[in-house]
Amino acid sequence: MTRRRILIVEDEFFIAENCASVVEEAGFEVAGPYSKLGDVPQELSGISGAILDLNVCGVSAYPLIDRLLEMNIPVTLYTGYDSHGCPKKYEKVPRVMKPTPCLDASRISCDNCRARLRTHLWTPREMQAIFEEDRHVVGCCHLSGL
Repeated sequence: MTRRRILIVEDEFFIAENCASVVEEAGFEVAGPYSKLGDVPQELSGISGAILDLNVCGVSAYPLIDRLLEMNIPVTLYTGYDSHGCPKKYEKVPRVMKPTPCLDASRISCDNCRARLRTHLWTPREMQAIFEEDRHVVGCCHLSGL
């Protein structure tokens, strides 16, 4: 069964912890948060979505974004950089500008993960497991406002 895991890469501790808390409250597992791009595992197959800062400790996150997008993993950018300096191929990647609360970035990421899960061809056993998990997730999302 595909797990609902959101990868969080953010170098500012309090922002990363806030994002992780919001994602967990929405019923998703958190991969990370990672404060350095070099700490992100090479194996990303269990990731359902990602919330990434563009500049992590002075290092561009574009190579990681490319890997995630090639794997058809939804990415949400949570950054202080606007889209004006962004390469054209990333124009359609959802972006939430800091200091907007992480709740907005988390909402986009969780919604994208749910949409991705809905378009996957599931076995009956996987569907039952998702149904059981969704009952919990729907309750959490309602309580957290997601």
